Amino acid sequence: GKLEIEMHMYDTYGDGWAGSEGYTLTRDSDGTIVATGTLVNGASGTDVLCVDDNTCYTVSVDGGDHMIEIEWEIHVGGEVAVSGSYDFANEDYLNDKEVCFGTPTLECPSGAVVYKVVMFDAYGDGWNGYGSLCTPTMCATYELKRLADGSVAATGDLLTGFSGTDDVCVHEHENYKMEVSAGWDQVEISWEIR
Repeated sequence: GKLEIEMHMYDTYGDGWAGSEGYTLTRDSDGTIVATGTLVNGASGTDVLCVDDNTCYTVSVDGGDHMIEIEWEIHVGGEVAVSGSYDFANEDYLNDKEVCFGTPTLECPSGAVVYKVVMFDAYGDGWNGYGSLCTPTMCATYELKRLADGSVAATGDLLTGFSGTDDVCVHEHENYKMEVSAGWDQVEISWEIR
């Protein structure tokens, strides 16, 4: 299904996102940019967007020349789902945020629940961005293995971009081990299970 969301943009100086290329909303599953926009002028503005339900996206906002002035929020049903602004403590603009809408579409067998494997790449080229040209020594992949017998419950990788999410089925009363092959640029990759 489809879901209506709102991209709220703010500028503390009141002159729009001057010098910024604006925002992009990218679907994590295939890297498709589904929306772009900017605050042309003024202190605030809102874009109404239509996105796929049960899907994760990455929001990227270009800070531009005056990044300390820029703030943004994505609202769903009147609630803030994700937001971003300049990080004064680290003197950095935290512009890439992941947001997932709805509930997982993955149907698990009886006794299993859905968890998310969230993959990150610091350079933004995936784990290592070669797609179908990957070999085990070039690109990192993960395997979620059952400790009881070593069988693989789930496997995957991040083909492109800064982040991506896989839904996996796990049994709550079983123990698992996450194995991630190194690939070429292992310092770029990280992951979480949520």
